[in-house]
Amino acid sequence: MSKYDVIALGNALVDKEYEVTDEFLAAQGVEKGVMTLLECDVQQRLLDSLNNQFGLKKRAGGGSAANSMVTTAQFGGKVFYCCKVGDDALGEFYLKDLTDAGVMHRLDQQNTPGATGRCVVMVSQDAERTMCTYLGITIDFSVNELHEDVIRNAQILYIEGHLVYQREAVDAILVAKKIAREAGIKVAMTFSDPAVVKYARDHLADVIGEDGVDLLFCNQDEVADWAGNDDVDAGIEDLLKICPTLVLTRGSKGAQIITRESVIDIPPYPVKAVDSTGAAIHSQVRSYTASPMVWIWRLQVVWQAAVLPNVFHNSVLAWRLMFSKPFSLKCSGRPSKRMVACWIQPKVVITK
Repeated sequence: MSKYDVIALGNALVDKEYEVTDEFLAAQGVEKGVMTLLECDVQQRLLDSLNNQFGLKKRAGGGSAANSMVTTAQFGGKVFYCCKVGDDALGEFYLKDLTDAGVMHRLDQQNTPGATGRCVVMVSQDAERTMCTYLGITIDFSVNELHEDVIRNAQILYIEGHLVYQREAVDAILVAKKIAREAGIKVAMTFSDPAVVKYARDHLADVIGEDGVDLLFCNQDEVADWAGNDDVDAGIEDLLKICPTLVLTRGSKGAQIITRESVIDIPPYPVKAVDSTGAAIHSQVRSYTASPMVWIWRLQVVWQAAVLPNVFHNSVLAWRLMFSKPFSLKCSGRPSKRMVACWIQPKVVITK
C-alpha cells in the first residue's frame, strides 16, 4: 500500500500579497494577469513601491504545487513536497509553514546557502492577480531535491509547470517521471501559467514527452497558446494525443473534464470574486488541482473530479478526503448531481 497519495515537485516561494490598482501596474510596467520573473534588485524596488503605497496584506508559503499539496493535506491526503529553500529567515518561515499545513518534506535536511524565492502577488480591484517572482535558490532545483523512495511510495507524481524554465529542473523532472513510470505511478502536471507555454514551450514539450502525462491541468489561454494559433479546440485535440485526461478551466464559463471518449461540462457556481490567485492564503489555495488527482484514480469516477473545489467553499457540506472510506455529509440524504457537478475557481467567496 502506498505511503503517500501525492508527491509534488515545485518551487518554494514565500508569497507577499498586496491590493493594488491598474494604474499602479501600468506605472510599474508590469503585465497584468500573468507571472513575470524578476531579478532580486528589480523585485526589491517593486516591493519598496508597494510597501510605500499600499502596505503588505498577507504573507504565506506558496508556489503553485505547494498550494495544491496544502489543500490536499487539508482534505486528509498524505502528501510530500520536493522543493528547495535557502538558509535564511524566509527559508525557516517556509519550512514551518509547510509543516504546520501537514505537508511532509525533508527541508530540515537541507542546509543550502542562498536566498529563498519570493513571489509578489498583486491583486487588482477586478480580483485579477498579477505575480512578479524572484526564484532565488529554487532556480537551482535539481535531482538533489528528489527523493526516490518517496516517489516509489506514492500514488501520484504531480509536476509544477513553473519549474520547466530551467534545464536542470527539466532533467530532474524527467528522472522523477522515469522512476514513476517504472513504479507504475500516475503522473499529473499543471501548465501553471500562460507564460510557461509561451516562453518555455520546448522544455514543457520535453517534460510531457512522447509518453505524455496521465492528467493535465490547464486553462483555455494556455491551451490556445499550445496550439500556436489561438485555437482552443485545436490545442485540446493536440494535447489529447499525449494526455488521456485534461482538466480545462474556462473562466466564467466553468470547466471541462475532457477525455478521448467524453467531455464533461462543469457549470460555474455563482460567486463574488475576491482574488483569482491561488497563492497566499492556504484556506483558499489551488483546490482545483488538489481534488481531481485523488478522486480520478482513487474512486475511478471522473465526473466527481471537480467536487471538492466547490464544496471547499460551501458550508453545507463537510467533506473529508478519506481514501479508503466513503465521504460524509452534514446534510441528510445523498448528494445531488447538482452538488457534485458544481465548480468554482480558487479564491472566491460564495455569496448567500
